[in-house]
Amino acid sequence: MNFFDSTHKNICKKHINFLRSIAQGIPERTTSNISNHQFSKEILSKMYYYYLAQDKYKDWFGRGLKYAGADYFEDVVAASLKRFVGSKYKVFVEKSYTFKRKAKRALQIRPDISVEYKGNPIYVLELKTQLGRNRIDWKRDWKKRKKQLCKLLKLSKKKVILVILTGANWDSNIKLDDDIIILSRLWPEKPLNQLLTQNNFIGYIEPLYKKILNSK
Repeated sequence: MNFFDSTHKNICKKHINFLRSIAQGIPERTTSNISNHQFSKEILSKMYYYYLAQDKYKDWFGRGLKYAGADYFEDVVAASLKRFVGSKYKVFVEKSYTFKRKAKRALQIRPDISVEYKGNPIYVLELKTQLGRNRIDWKRDWKKRKKQLCKLLKLSKKKVILVILTGANWDSNIKLDDDIIILSRLWPEKPLNQLLTQNNFIGYIEPLYKKILNSK
């Protein structure tokens, strides 16, 4: 093996270990951990360290922008949810569901996170790290997406939920519906001791996890 092969192999191993670390440190499903919101705190902690690493990476390479955290957020929430529900359900990230249509191409849909019981989807979580660019029509777009998910996957409206990492750039006067959860008031780059305070949480992930666990 030459130098370059060895170097690339080591880089690959480090990247795999980094991805495996997503599932490390997630608490067990105990009454104490649930009541103390340890799952919500762990999600914020992992996103904090992700963005911290991105800051270093951005400076190192002279990048104008960081890598988007959306995919990592999906993996963190999925790993957290898997830990919570155990082996009772299957949790998938961006699994493709295909639907045949007469005289048309098959329709595919990929929920950010889908939860299945005996091969059938029973819950869907759509995720956003923050509001993004569409600050006017985001709610209309969410309702359209939710309607499509409910129709194709045959889910009730209560089983399709939008989970948002931070409300830092959201209008404080926006009325949130029951199908929308925002975790943090602050950006994940803020000091960790501020992120994990009770005052920073707009909502917690544990009530949703409990509903999923007890849905069957």
